[in-house]
Amino acid sequence: MTVLHPGTMGAAITAELVAGGHEALSVTKGRSENTWLRGREAGATAYDSLAEALSRSAVVLSVCPPQAAEDIAAAVAAHGFAGVYADVNAISPQRVRHIADEIRPGTAVVDGAVFGQPPGEGRATRLYLAGADSAVELVASLFTDSALHVCQVGDTPGLASFISRDSVYR
Repeated sequence: MTVLHPGTMGAAITAELVAGGHEALSVTKGRSENTWLRGREAGATAYDSLAEALSRSAVVLSVCPPQAAEDIAAAVAAHGFAGVYADVNAISPQRVRHIADEIRPGTAVVDGAVFGQPPGEGRATRLYLAGADSAVELVASLFTDSALHVCQVGDTPGLASFISRDSVYR
């Protein structure tokens, strides 16, 4: 699994993946030293290029600043990635649907939304997921027995982002 790009939340999620026995990959090219150090400290295996990391991954987990979500998805699509692309960024349902429409055909898009503080250190965090059943189940299985509590909320990309946004305003 490739995690793009592990800041504070992404590093905490990466640490949960690694603690669960999964190999997590990160990309160093074009990233600040602080960003790739967070990924390495979380246990990620660093690769110099996105192409190399993608060639070794069936799942991409995008956890980046909201303003970069579409650019990250476009970069992944440009490399011909055909696995499961999980966007767990704090973006609107419309932006998630746009990403789903623009990503390479044959790539399953899972809409994800993290609700809460970064997981770990006794904190549990909710991860809402929406998309095709098999893709959602694959992503959810990566977090079995972790501090990310997965809530599968439907099969329509954008639904997880909507539900998590709605939760903020209750």
